[in-house]
Amino acid sequence: MCLMAHTEAKTSEVYTKGIERAGLAAKAIEKMSRIDFENVSHSE
Repeated sequence: MCLMAHTEAKTSEVYTKGIERAGLAAKAIEKMSRIDFENVSHSE
């Protein structure tokens, strides 16, 4: 927290959550890129 010069943890949490979301989104995009949508079965 002091490294970022924030006086309250809530302020740091805003940036941390954004970074976590960006990382999760990148992982999701990477995983989805491996799916072969042409050969997905749509029957149950």
